[in-house]
Amino acid sequence: MTVASKEQELLDNERRFWDAMKAKDASAAARMTDDGCIIVGAQRVSAIDAKTMGKLTEEGKWELQNYTFDDNHTESLAGDPFGRDRRA
Repeated sequence: MTVASKEQELLDNERRFWDAMKAKDASAAARMTDDGCIIVGAQRVSAIDAKTMGKLTEEGKWELQNYTFDDNHTESLAGDPFGRDRRA
């Protein structure tokens, strides 16, 4: 399998997960969640299992309307969070 096809496979899996969250499909979200999953929310950072992910997806008082991916595949900057490793 090429690097490009591996990357596409990962993106497809990521889209399936976020589509499940958008649809509030608890069983799909639980199937795609590993035990010991780390989640970050408005209240805190938590480690949860697949069953809890399903429950949170189904019972949560939230609505995901849309999502996008950028070319960096990350939610945070790599390296020093203050940018000291990127100074000239």
